[in-house]
Amino acid sequence: MRFFAIFLLIISFSFASFKNLRTFQADFKQILVNDQNDTITYTGKIYADRNEKALWIYETPVSKKIYYNKNLVVIIEPELEQAIFSKLKQVPNILNILQKAKKIKPNVYVARCCKKSFWIYLKRGVISKITYKDKMQNRVTILFFNQKVNRKIPAKTFKYHIPKGYDLLKD
Repeated sequence: MRFFAIFLLIISFSFASFKNLRTFQADFKQILVNDQNDTITYTGKIYADRNEKALWIYETPVSKKIYYNKNLVVIIEPELEQAIFSKLKQVPNILNILQKAKKIKPNVYVARCCKKSFWIYLKRGVISKITYKDKMQNRVTILFFNQKVNRKIPAKTFKYHIPKGYDLLKD
């Protein structure tokens, strides 16, 4: 669960260098490499707004939706026909993290939080890549494509819907 919680923090870093950034949308490719160089690649879409709301839609290798709304995370897994509810307990204050993001060279920022360093890369003023090591020391790279900044995202985008018959779990 902590792995997904970091996503909310990560996308929030895009707000660190853009004071007027209100929303962010993009396609993404997330590449996770373990210490044996085994690789897992995820693809999908991200929607986020400044009000600590986000939706990560994973399309491959499995379908999954992860909704964030301040301290609540809801993971809907169609293949397992389940919805998992969790509270973000050990995620630091996003505003504090953003204040820690430092520009280290043109288009590159680093933020240190929770004994981790998050490297944020910009291209043409928009977040294009984030790299970090997760709790298991996996190397994680998230590449963003087709980014859209400050476009209206309908409020219903961030509202989850659990299909009838799904198991409801609390984490």
